[in-house]
Amino acid sequence: MFLLYGLSLYYISYGDRLTIANLLRKLKLQSKEQLKERKPGMIKALKQLGDYVVDLRWDFTSWIPLVSRMLPSDICKISKKGETVRERRPLPNLQ
Repeated sequence: MFLLYGLSLYYISYGDRLTIANLLRKLKLQSKEQLKERKPGMIKALKQLGDYVVDLRWDFTSWIPLVSRMLPSDICKISKKGETVRERRPLPNLQ
């Protein structure tokens, strides 16, 4: 996979769109195959892991007065129950 990644960077630098598209298609196929192989082990590990809820909060700040009020902040909640993992975050402010 790393060889294809390096080749894709090489062809991106030369702008060969057809080769880039083919390489990206191949990388996507490899990723799907690897996920299919690893999925049973991942599900087993998730079942063994206890249930949990994690709240992630991030705020951007600035030393410039009043700028911090305009910078983004968000809260993301990640919960796991059984083999199911869910991410919840509020809808963006649509003003």
